[in-house]
Amino acid sequence: MTAKPDTASMEIWVLADLRSERLFGQSLNILAKAHELAKGVEGRAAAVVTSAAGQGVSEQAGSMEPDLAVEEAVDQCMAYGADVVYRLEHSALMGLRTDAVGAALARAVEMRSPDLVLVPLTDFGREVASRAARMNDAGLIADCADLKVEQGRVLATCPAWGGQIMAEIGFTDDQRTGFATVQTHICEAKKARGEPGRVERISIEELTIPSGMVLLSRCPEAAEHRKLEDAEVVVVGGAGVGNNEGFGMVRQLAAALGAEVGATR
Repeated sequence: MTAKPDTASMEIWVLADLRSERLFGQSLNILAKAHELAKGVEGRAAAVVTSAAGQGVSEQAGSMEPDLAVEEAVDQCMAYGADVVYRLEHSALMGLRTDAVGAALARAVEMRSPDLVLVPLTDFGREVASRAARMNDAGLIADCADLKVEQGRVLATCPAWGGQIMAEIGFTDDQRTGFATVQTHICEAKKARGEPGRVERISIEELTIPSGMVLLSRCPEAAEHRKLEDAEVVVVGGAGVGNNEGFGMVRQLAAALGAEVGATR
């Protein structure tokens, strides 16, 4: 259990994804939301970055590194609303494996007991959040489309029943740290210098990493497989096209426009 001290003001953490500039930009979007929520309750927003112990990512060698240097990420987090940046350090964090990051995040939460931890809604983020929440015996709200704080309680708006309705979800125990995976376009990143804008290193010790798993490689997603949320133009087809042959016209139009293909539910 991760209990919060009664006298502490609300602190909202955002896990920064350093695997690429695009993913980090999405993290800054969520940080903007955390900044907005924190200021509304006289709390503070914190960004969490990970790195190998005692050195910046830019100084390390090997193809398993994050694409964004830790020092650069820290500076941008402070410029975009982080009142404090927690830099989690452990040698196992160099490759950004979900099991290592999840365990490190869980240990940091044990040590600092934030009110809320927001994680970008990606495959990586889903796994990290679920691992950390389980290790902390904490609640996890998934797929948040919006967040608000009412009377000291965090409430999230999430799609339910296949997206047919939007449900408002909260945590049953407000005295524990809560976790949430958040849609990456929940807000637009905004420059807002954090106060006081300090960096705090947290050396993660006694970190147990599951054995038997090895990260072999990683590579950027091919351009032809861009995510819909990043596409400038999307051509969408639905039941009206009739069949797969009819949907082929949707693909042809998308190809002619240089667009991505989408489908209705």
